[in-house]
Amino acid sequence: MKNILRLFALWALFPAYLSAQCPVVLQCPSQPDTICDITNNDPFFWNESYWWDPVHARHDLADAPADLFIRVLDTCGAAGLNISYTLRFDLDGDDLFETAVWSDSLNPANTIRFNNLQIPGGTARAFDGRPVPDNEKYRFALEMTTSGDTATARVRWTTEAGPGVFVDPQLPAGLYLLRWKIETPDGVEAYCNRQFRIRDCQPPMPVCLNGLSGNIPPNKLLVIWDTDMLQ
Repeated sequence: MKNILRLFALWALFPAYLSAQCPVVLQCPSQPDTICDITNNDPFFWNESYWWDPVHARHDLADAPADLFIRVLDTCGAAGLNISYTLRFDLDGDDLFETAVWSDSLNPANTIRFNNLQIPGGTARAFDGRPVPDNEKYRFALEMTTSGDTATARVRWTTEAGPGVFVDPQLPAGLYLLRWKIETPDGVEAYCNRQFRIRDCQPPMPVCLNGLSGNIPPNKLLVIWDTDMLQ
């Protein structure tokens, strides 16, 4: 009889054990990482007079497509995981986060609230300069897909004209902190924090202009005067 009672006691604890072990966040980076960009800068994004790229000394921020996602294994057996994110930006290049986007309260199309971590509401700034109608301008979004007992959530861009069409966001080079929150219907929560940096890794492309090129002789010594480069 004691063994039977002990078995029932363990069985009663089993659901609590399952709840403590779910949901399971897959592939949550434990260390800061880098997204190395080798694409050409898109002049239609993050190109306004109030954006400033100190590396290239221009008002067009270097940007890169970023595939930011999380996979969650639902071991609770309770369908309907709620996944949300907070994405923190460093848009002024000082390695301090001053701007954020929350998936629970997304901004309108072509709008980011610059400096909203310091000033309530921040300053509305545009990031999509494509010559398209306003309802085709991009906005930040959350895309959710499921496959069996695994849910995948992504930070994406979409438009009002095509709310079911998603693309990877073009994000400026710099430091980021992405915080995922996963919540089950019965209130169990799990988190994943990913700090990463987007870095321009495209090597310089040398271009020989007419009159500004020379052949390296056998002694491997080629003299080029600075006055030759003024044009």
